[in-house]
Amino acid sequence: MDTKKISKRFNDVRVVPGNGHSPHTGSLVFYAFDNELGYTVVVKSSDGIKNNHMTIKEEWDLLWGAARGISGVILPLDYYEEGGVQYMVMDDGGYKGGRRERWREVFGSFSKWMLEYFLWAFIGTLYGLHTKDVLHEDIECANMLYRELSMSPTLIDFGRAKIVEYDFEWLLDQLRLDKSTKQNAFFREITNTGGVYATEPAHFRFDAKPVIENVLDEAVKRLQIRKSGGIKK
Repeated sequence: MDTKKISKRFNDVRVVPGNGHSPHTGSLVFYAFDNELGYTVVVKSSDGIKNNHMTIKEEWDLLWGAARGISGVILPLDYYEEGGVQYMVMDDGGYKGGRRERWREVFGSFSKWMLEYFLWAFIGTLYGLHTKDVLHEDIECANMLYRELSMSPTLIDFGRAKIVEYDFEWLLDQLRLDKSTKQNAFFREITNTGGVYATEPAHFRFDAKPVIENVLDEAVKRLQIRKSGGIKK
Protein backbone atom coordinates (compact mmCIF):
# COMPACT_ATOMS: atom_id res chain seq x y z
CA MET A 1 0.00 0.00 0.00
CA ASP A 2 1.22 3.51 -0.86
CA THR A 3 2.10 5.54 2.26
CA LYS A 4 0.63 8.60 0.53
CA LYS A 5 -2.83 7.07 1.01
CA ILE A 6 -2.60 7.09 4.83
CA SER A 7 -5.51 8.85 6.52
CA LYS A 8 -5.01 12.38 7.87
CA ARG A 9 -6.26 11.04 11.19
CA PHE A 10 -2.63 10.03 11.86
CA ASN A 11 0.47 12.19 12.43
CA ASP A 12 4.14 11.26 12.86
CA VAL A 13 3.75 8.10 10.79
CA ARG A 14 6.63 5.61 11.14
CA VAL A 15 6.41 2.44 9.08
CA VAL A 16 7.40 -0.63 11.12
CA PRO A 17 10.99 -1.44 10.05
CA GLY A 18 11.64 -4.67 8.23
CA ASN A 19 8.11 -6.09 8.04
CA GLY A 20 5.86 -3.05 7.76
CA HIS A 21 5.10 -3.71 4.10
CA SER A 22 3.53 -7.07 3.27
CA PRO A 23 3.67 -8.26 -0.36
CA HIS A 24 1.24 -11.06 0.54
CA THR A 25 -1.64 -8.87 1.69
CA GLY A 26 -0.92 -5.44 0.27
CA SER A 27 -0.96 -4.18 3.87
CA LEU A 28 1.06 -1.54 5.68
CA VAL A 29 1.81 -1.52 9.41
CA PHE A 30 2.90 1.72 11.06
CA TYR A 31 3.20 3.59 14.34
CA ALA A 32 1.49 6.97 14.48
CA PHE A 33 -0.12 9.54 16.73
CA ASP A 34 -3.90 9.06 16.51
CA ASN A 35 -5.58 12.48 16.52
CA GLU A 36 -8.92 10.99 17.55
CA LEU A 37 -7.70 8.81 20.43
CA GLY A 38 -5.01 11.28 21.49
CA TYR A 39 -2.04 8.91 21.83
CA THR A 40 0.39 6.76 19.83
CA VAL A 41 -0.99 3.57 18.31
CA VAL A 42 -0.08 0.80 15.89
CA VAL A 43 -2.13 0.73 12.69
CA LYS A 44 -2.57 -2.02 10.13
CA SER A 45 -4.04 -0.82 6.84
CA SER A 46 -4.68 -2.22 3.40
CA ASP A 47 -6.22 -1.24 0.08
CA GLY A 48 -5.99 -4.77 -1.31
CA ILE A 49 -5.89 -8.45 -0.43
CA LYS A 50 -3.85 -11.34 -1.84
CA ASN A 51 -3.07 -15.02 -1.24
CA ASN A 52 -6.25 -15.87 0.70
CA HIS A 53 -5.34 -13.85 3.79
CA MET A 54 -8.09 -12.18 5.78
CA THR A 55 -9.07 -8.65 4.93
CA ILE A 56 -8.30 -6.08 7.63
CA LYS A 57 -12.03 -6.01 8.44
CA GLU A 58 -12.14 -9.79 8.90
CA GLU A 59 -9.06 -9.66 11.13
CA TRP A 60 -10.68 -6.90 13.19
CA ASP A 61 -13.86 -8.94 13.57
CA LEU A 62 -11.84 -11.90 14.87
CA LEU A 63 -9.78 -9.82 17.32
CA TRP A 64 -12.78 -7.86 18.57
CA GLY A 65 -14.91 -11.00 18.74
CA ALA A 66 -13.47 -14.43 19.55
CA ALA A 67 -9.99 -13.27 20.63
CA ARG A 68 -11.04 -10.24 22.68
CA GLY A 69 -9.90 -10.26 26.29
CA ILE A 70 -7.43 -13.14 25.92
CA SER A 71 -4.19 -12.35 27.70
CA GLY A 72 -1.24 -12.05 25.35
CA VAL A 73 -3.24 -11.01 22.26
CA ILE A 74 -2.75 -7.57 20.71
CA LEU A 75 -5.51 -5.17 21.83
CA PRO A 76 -7.70 -3.79 19.00
CA LEU A 77 -8.95 -0.24 19.58
CA ASP A 78 -10.82 0.89 16.46
CA TYR A 79 -11.68 0.04 12.87
CA TYR A 80 -12.75 2.35 10.06
CA GLU A 81 -12.58 2.80 6.31
CA GLU A 82 -11.58 5.88 4.36
CA GLY A 83 -10.78 6.43 0.70
CA GLY A 84 -11.00 2.74 -0.11
CA VAL A 85 -8.49 1.83 2.64
CA GLN A 86 -9.27 -0.31 5.70
CA TYR A 87 -7.67 0.72 9.00
CA MET A 88 -7.33 -1.34 12.18
CA VAL A 89 -6.03 0.68 15.14
CA MET A 90 -4.27 -1.28 17.90
CA ASP A 91 -2.55 -0.71 21.24
CA ASP A 92 1.08 0.42 21.03
CA GLY A 93 2.03 -0.86 24.48
CA GLY A 94 5.76 -0.10 24.40
CA TYR A 95 6.58 -3.45 22.85
CA LYS A 96 9.87 -4.93 21.71
CA GLY A 97 10.47 -7.85 19.39
CA GLY A 98 8.85 -8.45 16.03
CA ARG A 99 12.25 -8.51 14.32
CA ARG A 100 15.16 -10.92 14.55
CA GLU A 101 17.71 -8.54 16.07
CA ARG A 102 15.21 -7.32 18.66
CA TRP A 103 14.42 -10.87 19.75
CA ARG A 104 18.12 -11.54 20.16
CA GLU A 105 18.23 -8.53 22.47
CA VAL A 106 15.20 -9.74 24.45
CA PHE A 107 16.48 -13.29 24.82
CA GLY A 108 19.91 -12.01 25.80
CA SER A 109 18.38 -10.24 28.82
CA PHE A 110 16.63 -13.37 30.13
CA SER A 111 17.55 -15.45 33.14
CA LYS A 112 16.35 -19.07 33.28
CA TRP A 113 13.32 -18.24 35.42
CA MET A 114 12.40 -15.33 33.11
CA LEU A 115 12.45 -17.69 30.14
CA GLU A 116 10.24 -20.17 32.00
CA TYR A 117 7.78 -17.39 32.90
CA PHE A 118 7.76 -16.17 29.29
CA LEU A 119 7.04 -19.65 27.94
CA TRP A 120 4.22 -20.37 30.39
CA ALA A 121 2.64 -17.01 29.54
CA PHE A 122 2.83 -17.87 25.85
CA ILE A 123 1.33 -21.31 26.44
CA GLY A 124 -1.51 -19.64 28.38
CA THR A 125 -2.21 -17.39 25.40
CA LEU A 126 -2.32 -20.35 23.03
CA TYR A 127 -4.63 -22.21 25.38
CA GLY A 128 -6.94 -19.19 25.63
CA LEU A 129 -7.12 -18.87 21.85
CA HIS A 130 -7.76 -22.57 21.32
CA THR A 131 -10.58 -22.66 23.85
CA LYS A 132 -12.20 -19.85 21.84
CA ASP A 133 -11.83 -21.92 18.66
CA VAL A 134 -9.13 -19.60 17.26
CA LEU A 135 -6.16 -21.14 15.44
CA HIS A 136 -3.49 -18.48 14.75
CA GLU A 137 -1.75 -20.48 11.98
CA ASP A 138 1.28 -18.17 11.73
CA ILE A 139 3.17 -18.30 15.03
CA GLU A 140 6.75 -17.10 14.62
CA CYS A 141 9.08 -14.52 16.13
CA ALA A 142 8.03 -11.90 13.57
CA ASN A 143 4.44 -12.15 14.82
CA MET A 144 5.23 -11.83 18.50
CA LEU A 145 6.03 -8.76 20.57
CA TYR A 146 7.40 -8.51 24.09
CA ARG A 147 6.46 -6.20 26.95
CA GLU A 148 9.27 -5.81 29.49
CA LEU A 149 7.06 -4.87 32.45
CA SER A 150 5.06 -8.10 32.27
CA MET A 151 7.81 -10.29 30.75
CA SER A 152 5.08 -11.70 28.52
CA PRO A 153 4.74 -12.19 24.76
CA THR A 154 1.97 -10.57 22.74
CA LEU A 155 0.68 -12.25 19.58
CA ILE A 156 0.01 -10.08 16.53
CA ASP A 157 -0.97 -10.58 12.88
CA PHE A 158 -4.06 -12.77 12.83
CA GLY A 159 -4.37 -12.46 9.04
CA ARG A 160 -4.12 -16.24 8.56
CA ALA A 161 -6.10 -17.24 11.65
CA LYS A 162 -9.06 -19.62 11.45
CA ILE A 163 -12.17 -20.22 13.52
CA VAL A 164 -12.62 -23.96 13.75
CA GLU A 165 -14.03 -26.49 16.19
CA TYR A 166 -11.88 -26.89 19.29
CA ASP A 167 -9.60 -29.91 19.60
CA PHE A 168 -6.98 -30.56 22.29
CA GLU A 169 -4.69 -32.05 19.64
CA TRP A 170 -4.16 -28.61 18.11
CA LEU A 171 -2.55 -27.29 21.24
CA LEU A 172 -0.61 -30.47 21.88
CA ASP A 173 0.79 -30.33 18.36
CA GLN A 174 1.80 -26.68 18.83
CA LEU A 175 3.74 -27.55 21.97
CA ARG A 176 5.38 -30.81 20.94
CA LEU A 177 8.93 -30.51 19.67
CA ASP A 178 8.71 -32.99 16.81
CA LYS A 179 12.30 -33.32 15.61
CA SER A 180 11.24 -34.89 12.31
CA THR A 181 8.58 -32.42 11.20
CA LYS A 182 9.55 -29.35 13.31
CA GLN A 183 5.98 -28.12 13.03
CA ASN A 184 6.13 -25.11 15.29
CA ALA A 185 8.06 -22.19 13.79
CA PHE A 186 8.42 -20.18 17.00
CA PHE A 187 9.76 -22.99 19.13
CA ARG A 188 11.93 -24.17 16.25
CA GLU A 189 13.47 -20.70 16.05
CA ILE A 190 14.35 -20.43 19.72
CA THR A 191 15.45 -24.06 20.22
CA ASN A 192 17.42 -24.52 17.01
CA THR A 193 21.16 -24.80 17.61
CA GLY A 194 21.64 -21.82 15.31
CA GLY A 195 19.31 -19.66 17.38
CA VAL A 196 16.58 -17.37 16.08
CA TYR A 197 15.92 -18.03 12.38
CA ALA A 198 18.58 -20.78 12.51
CA THR A 199 21.46 -18.70 11.12
CA GLU A 200 21.57 -16.00 13.82
CA PRO A 201 22.48 -16.73 17.47
CA ALA A 202 19.76 -16.16 20.03
CA HIS A 203 22.39 -14.99 22.55
CA PHE A 204 20.94 -16.62 25.64
CA ARG A 205 23.36 -16.33 28.57
CA PHE A 206 22.78 -20.01 29.35
CA ASP A 207 21.82 -23.23 27.59
CA ALA A 208 18.16 -22.48 26.88
CA LYS A 209 17.28 -25.68 25.08
CA PRO A 210 16.79 -27.87 28.22
CA VAL A 211 14.69 -25.13 29.85
CA ILE A 212 12.41 -24.83 26.83
CA GLU A 213 12.08 -28.59 26.35
CA ASN A 214 11.28 -29.15 30.04
CA VAL A 215 8.54 -26.49 30.00
CA LEU A 216 7.01 -27.86 26.80
CA ASP A 217 7.14 -31.44 28.08
CA GLU A 218 5.40 -30.39 31.29
CA ALA A 219 2.79 -28.41 29.36
CA VAL A 220 2.00 -31.38 27.13
CA LYS A 221 1.65 -33.64 30.19
CA ARG A 222 -0.77 -31.19 31.86
CA LEU A 223 -2.84 -30.90 28.71
CA GLN A 224 -2.96 -34.65 28.27
CA ILE A 225 -4.26 -34.95 31.85
CA ARG A 226 -6.94 -32.37 31.06
CA LYS A 227 -7.81 -34.21 27.87
CA SER A 228 -8.02 -37.62 29.56
CA GLY A 229 -10.19 -36.09 32.27
CA GLY A 230 -12.74 -35.05 29.70
CA ILE A 231 -12.40 -31.33 30.45
CA LYS A 232 -14.07 -29.32 27.74
CA LYS A 233 -14.15 -25.65 26.88
